[in-house]
Amino acid sequence: MHSDYTRSFSYRFGGNVLKTIDQLLFAEGLGVCDMNGKNAVISREVHKFLTSVAESMNAIDPHLGIRLCLGGSSIEGTKTGLCDEFDYRFHITGLQRGNSSVVKELLHSVQLKINAKHIALKWKAHCDEDSNLLARPYYDYVYGILYQALAKVKLYKTFRKRPFYFKSVVNEQIHLEWVGKPDDGMAIKIDAVFAVTMTDWWPSQARQQSILIQQDHMRKETNLILRRTGWKPSTCLQEIHIMHKLPPVPKYAYMLCKIINSIVQYSKSEQPNKVKSYTLKNALLHTLEDTLEDKNLNLEEAIQMQSIVGASTMKLIEGCFKDSDDLEFECDIELIRQWVLKICEQCTGKVTSGEKFYFGIGSSTVYTPQLTRYLNMVDFLLGTTEFRQPSTHRSDRVSSVVYSI
Repeated sequence: MHSDYTRSFSYRFGGNVLKTIDQLLFAEGLGVCDMNGKNAVISREVHKFLTSVAESMNAIDPHLGIRLCLGGSSIEGTKTGLCDEFDYRFHITGLQRGNSSVVKELLHSVQLKINAKHIALKWKAHCDEDSNLLARPYYDYVYGILYQALAKVKLYKTFRKRPFYFKSVVNEQIHLEWVGKPDDGMAIKIDAVFAVTMTDWWPSQARQQSILIQQDHMRKETNLILRRTGWKPSTCLQEIHIMHKLPPVPKYAYMLCKIINSIVQYSKSEQPNKVKSYTLKNALLHTLEDTLEDKNLNLEEAIQMQSIVGASTMKLIEGCFKDSDDLEFECDIELIRQWVLKICEQCTGKVTSGEKFYFGIGSSTVYTPQLTRYLNMVDFLLGTTEFRQPSTHRSDRVSSVVYSI
């Protein structure tokens, strides 16, 4: 059984930095994952399986109106490594279209009230006397229905059940084993969360404007993720919108940051608190904003200017908007290297210095020993000592006060 080739992949490439980056980005089992290539069959079968699960859940309780939505790096186009991890949101459409509303913002969550009387009556066991939906009992209810649905749905010939087929004690995960080509016997993990989409609502404690996304797109929809502790606002929709617009160089740099993190040899005690991809993503967003601010542009203007004057004459954002067809390949790789170093610099700056994540919501703790280990690996692979040590702080636990998935 295997779920990740990177642990046994040799990263001793020698002194040629450009060749090292090329190998890291495009090595099978380590580099970019092509969700539309040979891995398409796996992603299709996972979606087909979860569609059956959603249909079974809706049959058990039609008020849920579950609608599947793929999230994370798979939908952002930044998936690396094997096609063995998926992020799915089970959207509860029964609580949308005015059937619920945010009535109070708390420190790390919101209070959700059911407006539709027939739904409030159906789920009154999970509500208080004012029809406010209580997170913990409702969490137990919907995940109980998910468990029932998983027990009913047939796995057919493409999957086998893994030990801890469904585990919701710590993380909401479904574990499967892939049967067939490619990668027969591969362990597959699916992170499954329930969400409600709120239209024209945006958290008051979040960033209110950004040069990376137009305000109407930022405020159009907000996901509320169901956790045991409450309904937690998420900026995943806004992040997907930005990532889809990213030019190749910063996008590949972010993916390279993730690949390097996957081959860092964290100790067993360090593993649970290793550098998170979400931390690296926020470092990327800060880096992109800082670079655009230096040019006095927003992302939409930079993209529009590129289409007007042509990539070959653009000098914006230190080359990241140049078309790769107009550049020597090694020049592209060098630009990617420079962006990786910028992202690493942000990891020791805004992201871990007590400032909030880019959109100002979410929670994360970055541990200095793990960050040091990660930056040392970047140093080793990309040939720089500039960011070998992170900034020193009062504690080994450097917290950012934010909340998101």
